[in-house]
Amino acid sequence: MRLNLVMRVTFIFLTGVVVTGVLLLLLPGFFRISTELKPNSQSQVFSNSAFNSLNVDYDSKESLPPGTLHQKIRILCLVVSHPGQHTTQAKAVHFTWSQRCTQTFFITNLEPLTTDDDYLSAVCGILAVAGNIGDKLQQFKAEYCVQDDTTTPSAESTSSLSPSESPVPDMRDYPEWVEWFTPSLPMLFVPQTDPGRLGLWNKTKFAYLHAYQHFLTDFDWFLKADDDTYFIMENLRSLLQLHEPTEPVYFGCNFRKTDNLGYMSGGAGYVLSRAALEAFAAVVQANASLLDNTWPEDLNMGLTLEEAGVTPGESRDVEGRPRFFPLSARSLAHPQDGSVPDWYWQLTAYAHHTGPQCCSPSAISFHYMTDADMYFTELLLYNVRLSRV
Repeated sequence: MRLNLVMRVTFIFLTGVVVTGVLLLLLPGFFRISTELKPNSQSQVFSNSAFNSLNVDYDSKESLPPGTLHQKIRILCLVVSHPGQHTTQAKAVHFTWSQRCTQTFFITNLEPLTTDDDYLSAVCGILAVAGNIGDKLQQFKAEYCVQDDTTTPSAESTSSLSPSESPVPDMRDYPEWVEWFTPSLPMLFVPQTDPGRLGLWNKTKFAYLHAYQHFLTDFDWFLKADDDTYFIMENLRSLLQLHEPTEPVYFGCNFRKTDNLGYMSGGAGYVLSRAALEAFAAVVQANASLLDNTWPEDLNMGLTLEEAGVTPGESRDVEGRPRFFPLSARSLAHPQDGSVPDWYWQLTAYAHHTGPQCCSPSAISFHYMTDADMYFTELLLYNVRLSRV
């Protein structure tokens, strides 16, 4: 009897040792799979309850393991920028969320040439929309770019500065300017377009037509974003897996105030299916002259896609909470209503709360994000892990 008991205890002990050894061998691989964002990713994704509206959501009807969607759903990201943002906003996008696109291009302005008739005007236009610039460029701006007294300088327009009559030095003598045009980012250059808000539609048309002509079959979805927009690509793929690229549909933050179907906010970004891109290209190529206007880029896109028969898709979660936002997470999460501007409530198609319940747990995009905001958000989403206590 005692011998049988000893043998049973010994068997259980040895079995436990074997099982423990097998688990020790398997668990590291298991955790690499469950936190993997994409092949060769150096980041890991964890949830942070303090930022619950930013949590990455892998729930899906197919229960695909994380990482699989990156390979299955191919997204070309087209990020609209301008030279004054190359080393700040565009660089932040490049080193944060765009790493999780299948491929990314920054859509920006060609460097003005000294032989151009409007060389100084082009230079002053770029400086007018540039953010924080160094002392040497500030001095150039003060000396060669004359402020128009009838307008207010604004980051949204280049009309506030005009060239002076002074002889113009070569901008290649300014290291900061040279750095702006150093090809350290994957760029598509748009000729003869305004670097500010007036050039957004031309850049967007150019980018999507380029994608149609060169990458139509290489990708399933085609995303447009500004360089101050932050995308949570895992959540975008989780939404897109419920649809096929052959559907003529696009997704974003729905503004439904000016036409029948509404249009998607440009600041929040939007994503077109392959079929939607084909329909868009057909309309633009057939009506090129009619689409040369100074209307807002997102309104132009909405009207063009409506003409093309492309349907605005439903991107809210099951509780009706939005996923795309033309505002920063900071302003939306603030519990006071005044933190959200009136224009947003006037334009948005769907009312929702502010504060902690502002956004879907599977939120996809936020706008007006500084480069510092992007790095901070990246840190919280992909490098901070809650202890399981």
